Amino acid sequence: MDGNARSLGRNWYTADAATLVAFNDCARAELHWRDGATVYEIFDTRAEAIAFLNEHGFYEVDK
Repeated sequence: MDGNARSLGRNWYTADAATLVAFNDCARAELHWRDGATVYEIFDTRAEAIAFLNEHGFYEVDK
């Protein structure tokens, strides 16, 4: 998991938006807040990234 300086100490379950970026066999799940904070994690599979985002309350990221 990596993020910008604004994301330090954030509760990831409070994110305002999410993004899924698929590339090759991997995928990056991103969480964003309105004030510019962002975190992301790279997963081995797209399904793992979707499961992570679903766990954090984002269910429409795959559409």
